[in-house]
Amino acid sequence: ESQKASDAVRQEARDALQTEKDPQRQRTQTPPKQDAAVASLEQARQALQERLARAEALARSPENNLDVLRALQAQARELAKAQEQLKSETGAADSQALPAQAPRQGELKDSAQALQQEAAPASPNASASLGEAGGQMRKAQEALAAGQNHAAAQQAALDALSQAEQQLGQDIARLEQAQRELAQLEALQQKLSPLIQEQQKI
Repeated sequence: ESQKASDAVRQEARDALQTEKDPQRQRTQTPPKQDAAVASLEQARQALQERLARAEALARSPENNLDVLRALQAQARELAKAQEQLKSETGAADSQALPAQAPRQGELKDSAQALQQEAAPASPNASASLGEAGGQMRKAQEALAAGQNHAAAQQAALDALSQAEQQLGQDIARLEQAQRELAQLEALQQKLSPLIQEQQKI
């Protein structure tokens, strides 16, 4: 907007130069308009630099690391596959074979809890869902150890893992959008700098 205002003022200065025939009046009318154009461009540059600094800070902060978020999402997806496989196996097993599956369920629970801790700084919402998954896995582990299949707890764990994966996907999309905006702001800054220099030479 400041750039548009500057463009309008610069156009007024050009018009004054072209329409005014008296050189004395050209000198008195044009400089104030040029000064206003330079001031508007400077204001646009400052606003752009502030937005650029905010966008760069957002992109650099550790909780906004795309690679970390993608890795967390992949780990949540793998954990969900392992939980789905265990759920299928325990659903088909007889009650005497169930206690032998409890350690596997315990390993998945431990993985979910470790992933919860890892996700906490990057995605608090996904971390909460992973915590829920871990809690449901613990219930399923206890049931398996007692020779019972707690399919509802296993399904709740799968649902929580799916939710964590979706939340991580939303965080990834948000960060990708922030990076696109950062690129646009940097391109705009590159266009604006020559305009300011050109205007200051006039």
